[in-house]
Amino acid sequence: MAVGLHSLTVTINAVNPEVGAGIYRHVVYHGNHYTGEEGAAILIRNQFEGLKRAAELGLTIKVNTVLMPGINDDQIPLIAERVKQLGAYVMNITPLIPQAELAHVVAPTPEMVSAVRDANEKIIGQFRHCQQCRADAIGLIGQDMSTLTSLCGTRCAA
Repeated sequence: MAVGLHSLTVTINAVNPEVGAGIYRHVVYHGNHYTGEEGAAILIRNQFEGLKRAAELGLTIKVNTVLMPGINDDQIPLIAERVKQLGAYVMNITPLIPQAELAHVVAPTPEMVSAVRDANEKIIGQFRHCQQCRADAIGLIGQDMSTLTSLCGTRCAA
C-alpha cells in the first residue's frame, strides 16, 4: 500500500443492531449523534464495509471481539463467519473487563473464553497470544512477541 500500511485491527462486538444497542451508548457519524439500534446499525454497517475495503486493498486484518456473557456471546459465531467472508485473517476474542455501563456483567472465565475460541476456530483462526486486550500493546501478527509480552506482563500468554 502506498502509505506502507499492511495490517489492520478492527473491533466488532455485534452483528445485530439490537445487540449493538446494548453495547454502545451512542455513535457520532458525520457530525450527528445517534443512539439505540439506529446508532448501532450505522456503526456495524461501517465496521463491515471498512473491513471489506481493507481486505480488497490486500491488508492483513485481525478482528477483536470482546466476549460479554449474556450480551453478545451468541453473536460471536455470526461475527466470525461474516468477517471471514469479508477477508479477515484472524479473530481475537478477549474477555470483558466489567466497568461503566457494563459493570454489572460478570466477566467470562478463562475457561469460557477458551471454549468460545475453540468453537470459533472452526470458522476463522484464533489469535491466542493475549489473554486480555491492551490498547497500548504493540507488535505485528506473526512476529517476535517479546515486546508484547513485556507490555502485557501477566496478561499475555505469548
